[in-house]
Amino acid sequence: MYLNIGGDKIVRDASIIAIIDIDKATTDKITREFLKSAETDKKVISVSEEIPKSFLVVKENQKEIVYLSPLSPQTLLKRIQKEA
Repeated sequence: MYLNIGGDKIVRDASIIAIIDIDKATTDKITREFLKSAETDKKVISVSEEIPKSFLVVKENQKEIVYLSPLSPQTLLKRIQKEA
């Protein structure tokens, strides 16, 4: 199954490692360091020009990618559950 994570981006739901609320996660030092490292390594992709509400860690072709999504984690989880 596939999940639209915002904009025109679709990912395989089986490739999703984590869906994280960006507001709650960025208050944690470890998460900020993870995002900073991913950005330095050019692994962060914004799927929309809107302000991100969540980020997804996805493994595609043996690489981890961080997608910034304008959709809330709750909306993404509902979409996954609807497809199941």
